[in-house]
Amino acid sequence: GRTKLYELIRSGELVSITIDRARRIPRLAAEEYVARRCGLAVHKLAGSVATGGVVAVPSGQSPAE
Repeated sequence: GRTKLYELIRSGELVSITIDRARRIPRLAAEEYVARRCGLAVHKLAGSVATGGVVAVPSGQSPAE
């Protein structure tokens, strides 16, 4: 719920930005949070425009697999 969301933002587990008076969570920040919670490794890939440079893969695997 909303309370848990604000708790995650305050703790730094979830990144957010403020635009005017509105709080926004970038899609990439939400995807990285979910990947961490699911035990997936988050790999940075240079030049990957479609995913914003980040891809989540199961722990122990490389992005090429």
